[in-house]
Amino acid sequence: MKSKMLLCGALLSLLAGAPAAAANDYPSKPVRVVIGYPAGGPTDVAARIISERLSKEFSQPFIVENKPGASGTIAVKQVIGEKPDGYTILMGNSGNLSVLPSLNRDLGYDPLKELAPIGLAVNLPSVLAVPTNSPFQSVDDLVSYAKQNPDKLSYASQGNGSLVHISTEWFKLITGTKSVHVPYRGDAPSIQDIVAGRVDMSFFSIVSALPLLESNRIRVLGVATEEPIEELPNVPVIQSQKIPGFVSEPWNAFLAPAGTEPAIVEKLNKALNVALNDPKVEQDLKKVGLYTIGGTPEDLRNYMEAQATLWKKVIDEANIKIE
Repeated sequence: MKSKMLLCGALLSLLAGAPAAAANDYPSKPVRVVIGYPAGGPTDVAARIISERLSKEFSQPFIVENKPGASGTIAVKQVIGEKPDGYTILMGNSGNLSVLPSLNRDLGYDPLKELAPIGLAVNLPSVLAVPTNSPFQSVDDLVSYAKQNPDKLSYASQGNGSLVHISTEWFKLITGTKSVHVPYRGDAPSIQDIVAGRVDMSFFSIVSALPLLESNRIRVLGVATEEPIEELPNVPVIQSQKIPGFVSEPWNAFLAPAGTEPAIVEKLNKALNVALNDPKVEQDLKKVGLYTIGGTPEDLRNYMEAQATLWKKVIDEANIKIE
């Protein structure tokens, strides 16, 4: 009997020490980084640049897997269903982590409950642009006209339920204006129609805006960031133009399945911040319009909660629905 009790005690001790040992050895094999979008887009590019640096940090491959479909939700559901051992992590974004859960109450997952935050990675500053021949020289010009002429202006987005759609509806709520939504399938066609003057305004990424601005094919009225950005030193932020609090930046973050050992999450977070502070990583990301963020897992959780609260309020007040 005594020998059996000793054996059980030893076994329990081993089991109790297993998580710590697993964290100490982590990672001992390749790590999958799942994203919900096709190759070549901002999330994919960010995931590959950062994963390459994480591979060096851990001396194990961090392999990006594209699982596109259903606006990025397929990837989220896959990661949620994986074993919480740190060997499958998600590179999610503002759409599938903050907008869609508020837009679709039957989405099938709750990112705040079913994912363990690792850390914010990057954001993608956006600008408010109008055609070059637009009469509007400032955000105030545009808002003043829109107030006096309800639904006379049109705005482009990358589709119903996209962050640009939701952000512009928020812009309308803050300014008390009305304009007509023209949804497109992605960035390219919406930008083409802004350039051609077929649509009056749109928010889109700085990486798309800069070449058009340099070739005088659009006019940028404001930047939807908290602070001015170095690429557009003479363009004021929107919230300084009588639009208080208006900041809209698509973002990306790393998360693991809920239940992942805190020690593993901590190791991943530390390595992520090392990667984001690498000058080469920063430079490579900035080339494609992405800016590093970083921070703690708690920073990410707080940010996701704030974003979810904001977008739910906007979606409810603007009565936004997707079919």
